[in-house]
Amino acid sequence: MTRLLRISLVLCMLFMWGASFSQTQENYWVLSPKKVDFTGASPSGTNLPMTVSNATYVTANAAYKEDGSYFFIVRNDTIFNSSGTYVAKMLNRNGMSGRIYTDIQQEIAIAPVPGTCSDFYIIYIKYDMNTISGWGLLYTKVSVSGAGVVSVITNSQLVAEYSGDFGGIALSKYVGGISGRKLYAGGAANLDEYYVTSSGISWNRSIVALSTNNTRNMLELELNHAGTMLAWGSKNSANVYTVDISGSAPYSITTRAISGPVNVRGVEFNPAGTYVYASTNGGTAGVYKVNVSTGTTSLLSSSTN
Repeated sequence: MTRLLRISLVLCMLFMWGASFSQTQENYWVLSPKKVDFTGASPSGTNLPMTVSNATYVTANAAYKEDGSYFFIVRNDTIFNSSGTYVAKMLNRNGMSGRIYTDIQQEIAIAPVPGTCSDFYIIYIKYDMNTISGWGLLYTKVSVSGAGVVSVITNSQLVAEYSGDFGGIALSKYVGGISGRKLYAGGAANLDEYYVTSSGISWNRSIVALSTNNTRNMLELELNHAGTMLAWGSKNSANVYTVDISGSAPYSITTRAISGPVNVRGVEFNPAGTYVYASTNGGTAGVYKVNVSTGTTSLLSSSTN
């Protein structure tokens, strides 16, 4: 999913003391070429400040101030300032065994760097189009001046490498115990947890093994608002997979099958974390509501997604 962050001067001061702002129920989304505002009675859309074509894009995100204006915008692997002016491209990166990570995938997360008021991590996935054998988890660190000038501090730092065609990432709210956030990333073998702190992004532990083909190649990874459950879909099945991480390891995967579609493309928790909304593709495609406790599913909207 696209996590869209807001920050105010008061919250900025709180960050310096290790506190956090809420990352639940964000008010603004980027659906290029539009910014969608959910603060009113009905969602409304306005054009992004930069000129973009109507061509298909892979992913987009932005960092917002408290009033809804931009710190910066990211579309695919390009960073723009608040006025829509080009800042930089998030570079390709060489990996192991001849891999070259060039093609950005479907999720971008943005997190303020803990202890700062103006620095941000842009976290993303780039796929290897050289050997067609996996993808890299990367981040770019940017700084925004008081005048709104966006500077790149670190460009496409490689954090980890995974096999498989697709992967997913999900970012938690601020966690005081680690003075940062938790980042979850899943590939063809494992679903892992990372720590996002002022010193960068580092691996912490493996949450669960992705031991079957159906659980791999996730198209989106999602964390509920309480930070206690992960959910994802796969290009290989019409199932929603969940892992309850509220207790201690070992953890296990729960499978919730959706009858009709070919695969699950996107997932989103409701605020209470009792349901997952899944967008599906192929067959009886549409948006399904999945009860995470019982597995009961219902089709909310038909579509040719």
